[in-house]
Amino acid sequence: LHKLNECEDCIIQANIIDSNNNEIWAYYCLLCLTIGINRYNDSIIALKQVIRLKYENITILREIALSYILYNKYSVAEDIIRYCMNIEIKLANKVNMITRKILGDILVNQNQLVQAI
Repeated sequence: LHKLNECEDCIIQANIIDSNNNEIWAYYCLLCLTIGINRYNDSIIALKQVIRLKYENITILREIALSYILYNKYSVAEDIIRYCMNIEIKLANKVNMITRKILGDILVNQNQLVQAI
C-alpha cells in the first residue's frame, strides 16, 4: 500500500506539470483500479481524460479494460475495447486477436452470446 501511495504521489505531481499528458492519465486510471473499487470514480475521471486526449497505447488500454472486468464493470470495459479496436483498424487496418478475445469474453459476461460469436 505504501508503494501505491508513493506511485500516486508521483503521478499526481506529473499531472500537475502536464495535465494534457494522456499517458499520465492512463497510468492514473490503472493505479486507481489497482488500489481498489473505492477508487472507481477517480478511475472513470481519468479514463475520460485518456479518451479525450486520444491515448493509443493498446497494451495499457487492454490492461485498463481487464481491470474493469475484475470489478464486473463490463460496459466500461467494452467501451475501452471497442476504442482499442478503432485504433487498431486505424493503425493496422485490422483488429488484433487478443482484442477480439477480450471483447468476446466481455460480451459473454453480458449475456450477449450472439454478438460474441
